[in-house]
Amino acid sequence: MNIQAFRDNIIIEPLPQEEKIGSLLVPFHVDNIKKGKVVSTGNGRKTEHTTIQVSVKENDIVAYIPTKTKIAVDGSTYDVVKDSELLAIVE
Repeated sequence: MNIQAFRDNIIIEPLPQEEKIGSLLVPFHVDNIKKGKVVSTGNGRKTEHTTIQVSVKENDIVAYIPTKTKIAVDGSTYDVVKDSELLAIVE
């Protein structure tokens, strides 16, 4: 697969849902929080004087709230989120 995110976008491969994300217990009614693997990141958000880098790198496992923005490549569907929509890096 060859896919590259732009700006502060992050492409995430959703992982199977669990009751826990790392050591954080996720209540069953908070089903809009997902865990996924970062597949691609953009170079960051440009401001007037500088570029603000994204806070994750490829292969990081993250907790995030998915948006309606999705992309399908080679039969797999990925979530596309902004860097600011990530909740945590799961270690």
